Amino acid sequence: MINNKPPKTDGGMNRLLEFQRIISSISTRFVGKTNLDDAIRECLHDICIFSGASRIFLTQFAPNTLTPAKKYEYYNIEPAKENIPRIEPVMFDWYTGKVSNGEIVYIEDISRLPPEACDEKRNLESIGVKAALITPIIIENKVQGCIGLFNIYQPVHWQNDSIEIIKIAAEIITNALRRTAAEAMVQSNEKYFHALIENTVDTIIILDKTGKIKYRSPSIFSMSGYKPDDIIGKSFIDFLHPYDITIANNMFYEGIKTPGKTISTEFRIKNKDGTWTHAIVIGKNALNDPTVEGVILNLRDVTESKRASEKIEHAARQWRATFDSIRDMVWICDEYCTLMRVNKAYAQAAGQEPRALIDKNCYEVLKEAKYICPHCPHKKAIAAGEPVIEIVRIADKYLEITASPVIPSENQPTTSVCVARDITQSRRMEEALINAAQRWRTTFYGIGEGICLTDENGQILQCNQAFSELTGKSLDEIIGHNYEELLIRPIGTAAETSIIDRLKETLIRQKLTLQFDERWFNLVADPIFTDKNEFIGATLVFSDITESKIASEKLQQLYHVETDLRQKLEEEIKSRVELTRLLVHEIKTPLTPILASSEILVDELKEEPWQSLAKNIHTGGVNLNRRIDELLDLARGEVGLLSLNMQELDMNTLLQEVVTYMEPAAKNDKLKFTADLNPLPVIIADEDRLRQVLLNLISNAMKYTPAGGKITLSSHTEKDNVVIEVKDTGSGIEEEEQKQLFQPYYRAVVDRSQFHGLGLGLALSKRLVELHGGKIWLISQRGGGSTFAFSIPLNTPSGA
Repeated sequence: MINNKPPKTDGGMNRLLEFQRIISSISTRFVGKTNLDDAIRECLHDICIFSGASRIFLTQFAPNTLTPAKKYEYYNIEPAKENIPRIEPVMFDWYTGKVSNGEIVYIEDISRLPPEACDEKRNLESIGVKAALITPIIIENKVQGCIGLFNIYQPVHWQNDSIEIIKIAAEIITNALRRTAAEAMVQSNEKYFHALIENTVDTIIILDKTGKIKYRSPSIFSMSGYKPDDIIGKSFIDFLHPYDITIANNMFYEGIKTPGKTISTEFRIKNKDGTWTHAIVIGKNALNDPTVEGVILNLRDVTESKRASEKIEHAARQWRATFDSIRDMVWICDEYCTLMRVNKAYAQAAGQEPRALIDKNCYEVLKEAKYICPHCPHKKAIAAGEPVIEIVRIADKYLEITASPVIPSENQPTTSVCVARDITQSRRMEEALINAAQRWRTTFYGIGEGICLTDENGQILQCNQAFSELTGKSLDEIIGHNYEELLIRPIGTAAETSIIDRLKETLIRQKLTLQFDERWFNLVADPIFTDKNEFIGATLVFSDITESKIASEKLQQLYHVETDLRQKLEEEIKSRVELTRLLVHEIKTPLTPILASSEILVDELKEEPWQSLAKNIHTGGVNLNRRIDELLDLARGEVGLLSLNMQELDMNTLLQEVVTYMEPAAKNDKLKFTADLNPLPVIIADEDRLRQVLLNLISNAMKYTPAGGKITLSSHTEKDNVVIEVKDTGSGIEEEEQKQLFQPYYRAVVDRSQFHGLGLGLALSKRLVELHGGKIWLISQRGGGSTFAFSIPLNTPSGA
């Protein structure tokens, strides 16, 4: 005998109420449920009865596979389910592939399956299945299982509520499975970190806010000889050396002022036998952490290393006394030319204290260079494995440097001892002669403009490399020729006489613009005189202005293009503004009677579900009206038409009004809403727009903060700005999503699946704050809550 019938299609109010009842029942089953399996089975029973399916199943896959690891099912048929063939979703590749891609498999009639699903068709028909509906269970963006319905009577057009209830059940079960997995992970992490602290070599101590010890790790005994009962409840200061107490007190009370602050120092700890242990102490203020509520101290015993350091320091002082007595400059450096030791003579030459030179590069200290000298005697000595002598110029001195490698036991030297002797005086005359010969040549040949020197007839006596490149000829082909013979097709001068003839006549500088082939040049010609003021030649300087001339022409073209584009843009903006105005008018015109009618229905209808339905219509209309306003404001902002009504504004009054307005909504959502408001001055701002920003940020915080969470509205002044912050204890926002959060129409992944909206609120808030001359920002991390904040300049009115 068969109990169920194919799904009804009356779509009446009774079915709607039954749908809502089952959804409510499914949701509440997982609240505080310790046995998840029972809750899932009860959920499957209700869905199967509601949809009229023959069988419903839920399968969890093994990690990273499509292999069933756990199964749940319910049969709504007789005889007993033991006589019904087993129907496993993993048997069928076609719809298993669809489920693995996160798709819903909807089969109204098995006989109409596509050719690629021939195996599914054959297998399902063999066991009498006529219709199927399967949806995936997705956890952390991975398919972790599936839930589905089968009917064995006849093909079925599954009603939308049957499809919707499967989707909702999959989402609720997904959240329950995710929460169960998270709780298991938390328990595992707690055991792991407990074992880690209990077995660490360092000593962990936790102090309360008065400095008394409330926890110690077992390693305290091996470090100081104290048992737990010897120190618990006592002040940490009691175990410090008398000379360290004042410093410790100051650091402790300074540290507890700032939550999360970390301080590192070194103290002497008194052991139980009266001796002293040197310990590096790292303290962190975790008083605001509800899991700690104290100051965490990490103590590391460095007593032995301290004693060894003292012995090494004594030997080093003896060695340094000998090292510093040498009058020549002496230094020791490693393979990277990093100074390991220097004597006083070296430090005096560098103009610094010896200690300040350690770990610096020798070529940076004395030569003020960024790279190792190619003739570095230290490098050569390391490579050759024997002493090397080089003459090196350092600053204004010449040094004869002898570098001797230090040969280690493995015969691979990486360190050398360098000794420098000053030979500046003997080299200075030689360098002066060389520099005098090179100075003029280097300057002349290095100039970027083409330069040539001519006699009184225009014959070239000398030229630089740039002039040679200009003519395309070598120096031998240029010297002795008239400059006009070397230039190809000179154009652009209206003068009939040559530049040399004009210099002879005027005896003053001449300037011309010339074109050679496709390049343009400015020519500046200066006369050269003897001591008796007689003209004997000229200096000709050719400056290439081709690029600037081309750029000027292109700039003129771009100016005309920009003018045309600006005109088109202005026309486009006008069209867009008009379109937006018409669009808003067309949408709001039919919306106005909907809002008015739904408001009357809410007041008149007292019975359920009619009153709830009327409220839903009215709420939806209000939300739609708000979205239209946001869309219009955003469009106005994009085209520069969004304006502000700037007046004197008492921010204290505005903030208190917002707190009073939002407190009932927070209480209704089971959230704790607090305000930490500091007195603020009167500013010049648009009150309505700032209220819009505040309500949007607080509403977002309430939307993404789970029940039992906390939202804090705070205010203060910072430099020349009023700063408002909205902090929540929600799940936080991924770093990648934070970069796009203030963009129009962007919504986070979790937002799309749980909440409605166009993603305009934050983008509009950003534009409104920036119109005030302020900034808006976000501080958040996954699992650590979020803080949205904005600043408004303190453009206070005169006399305020």
